[in-house]
Amino acid sequence: MSSGVTKDGTARVPSAYVCDGILFTNHKGEQVDIQHIVNKFTIQESIYSPTLMCEFAVRDAVNFLEFHEIIGQEVVTIKITKKDPENEKKINLKFFITEYPLFARSDKQDSVAAFTFRGVSRHAYLNQLKKISKSYQGNAADVIFNLITEKETGLDFPKENMIGFKDDVYKPSEECISFIKGVIPFQSPLNAAAEILRSTVDIKGSPFFLYQTLHGNMHLKSLSQLFNEEKNPQYGGPDFSYIKTTNFKADPQTNEDYSERMRRIIGITSDLKLNVIGQMSAGTYASRNNFLDISSKKYVTESYNYINDFVGDKSNVDSDSNIDPEWKINDKNLGEYDSAHCTYLSTNDALFSEFTEIGLNDTDKLYSRYRKSHLELLETQTHDVQLYGDIDLNAGTVIHITIPKAIDNKDQKPMQKESEIEQIDELISGRYLITSAIHTFKGGNMMTKVQLKRDSFKKLSA
Repeated sequence: MSSGVTKDGTARVPSAYVCDGILFTNHKGEQVDIQHIVNKFTIQESIYSPTLMCEFAVRDAVNFLEFHEIIGQEVVTIKITKKDPENEKKINLKFFITEYPLFARSDKQDSVAAFTFRGVSRHAYLNQLKKISKSYQGNAADVIFNLITEKETGLDFPKENMIGFKDDVYKPSEECISFIKGVIPFQSPLNAAAEILRSTVDIKGSPFFLYQTLHGNMHLKSLSQLFNEEKNPQYGGPDFSYIKTTNFKADPQTNEDYSERMRRIIGITSDLKLNVIGQMSAGTYASRNNFLDISSKKYVTESYNYINDFVGDKSNVDSDSNIDPEWKINDKNLGEYDSAHCTYLSTNDALFSEFTEIGLNDTDKLYSRYRKSHLELLETQTHDVQLYGDIDLNAGTVIHITIPKAIDNKDQKPMQKESEIEQIDELISGRYLITSAIHTFKGGNMMTKVQLKRDSFKKLSA
């Protein structure tokens, strides 16, 4: 048991956890708990990935690989309990091992070896073994749901672990406005889902993400939904914020001390981006979209101007436009330079003309420029933040961070008016979406490194 927990398993510090077992099963079904030889392991989740991924570092002094007949057909089950003064959280995850990328012998001890192994969730492992060829028709969210859950032509993922599925109704299909019809041409289910996902949007043109979180559940949510305060409330409540500080006020080993440490940002590195010219090239703020209908030979060009056309929820509710419409070059604002990003796509209006559904390319004609803008806006500002481990700090979660100004009080007054002096850096502080989380377990301590992104700046002045 970790020294960071009490006899009943309650954590004394926010990073402490109890490992209830790391069960390693070989191809014969023989199972052994290997937590005593595991130095460290990580579990990674991301809104850009439909599967969890794990990696283990092992110190082997028992000739484990030979003794347990390791042949590359193994499964590992992780059982973790994290009990804080207020509640208890558990994870129970099974991973199918995909590779053993590193093996080394000690230079100093002949009896010691080290190796690593990696694994993915069951459905992702099965995905590599299956190719499907089938037609599809209907709401894009329902098509993706079937690809993930169907046993014969999908990945046999439990329907009850698909967030939003209840009483035989899949809620994401109510958000999705993409109705499609087509054929999957001998692809793996996840590759087919990724291609359909490319044309899946909500009424605001916002893209959807298919991802798995640490609790094992699968999510299909739009970016607008993730930023919506009612549908995806801020983690910990509206007044909860992670704070970058070195000051501690509470007495050690108290509940107040635990809470204070849990909210502390241990480290932060940032990519402030501010690369407007790069975003212009990617179609964030303007694009010229060219379509050739192969049935009528009709050529159409449609422009996108972020200033006039953007619709959707943002990370900062009170934000203005990311670009200043009054800032001009050659008498044009940036939203008017649609030639900065040009696309060319063939469509077919005669395809499935008797149905309400349309093909993927025709869906792209309607929504791709809006979807692209939403996706690229998410690269407006990025931070990598190190926090004490939390099982509920998952991809797709919105959190608030508070960063102090990087200036000494004694130097601040000569640079600013007295009325402008504040302690918080408003440019960096605020609401962010967790796009990925890497949970690291080592020596009885769990740390979580999250990548935070947002699509807008907080309004700094009236």
